[in-house]
Amino acid sequence: WAGFTPLHSAVEHNLRGIAEVLFLHHADPNLACPSVAGSVFMGKAPLHTAAVQGNLDLIRLLLDHGASIFPTTGIDSPLAWAVKGGHPRAVELLLARGAQASLNNPRDGMTALHWAALLGQVESATVLLDHGASNNVLSHAGTPLHMAVVGREGAEQFLARILNPGST
Repeated sequence: WAGFTPLHSAVEHNLRGIAEVLFLHHADPNLACPSVAGSVFMGKAPLHTAAVQGNLDLIRLLLDHGASIFPTTGIDSPLAWAVKGGHPRAVELLLARGAQASLNNPRDGMTALHWAALLGQVESATVLLDHGASNNVLSHAGTPLHMAVVGREGAEQFLARILNPGST
């Protein structure tokens, strides 16, 4: 729980009123949890949580209070987390608010479109492509088209290989 702020908790539990009170007391929406190995919160800011939950109301609130739409900790962007959560409306909102459709994670090169293709998120992929996402961005595992070939059935094996490189 190191670095997990009250604002993280409010977003995690969909407590908009608490989040608003925290903002009245100058809560910083950009404080990310430290990147501690094994932590499910590793590097996430509250916007990542709202995005993966597809909580449009909290995404708007966080952005209106200065949450950065760009990752600051070397993890996937809130846009990618919205895709991972299966929330195309959240993807659309984040893009409308300035997220870059082809921004890749510096660690592995994955973009939101890579994740949409890998996880079979057709609607999110369509939204991303409509907003100019490139299907030619090369990650450690290829382009988004490579991810589409791996597809949903191969996703578990692929993710296991990424998360535990020495185990396969």
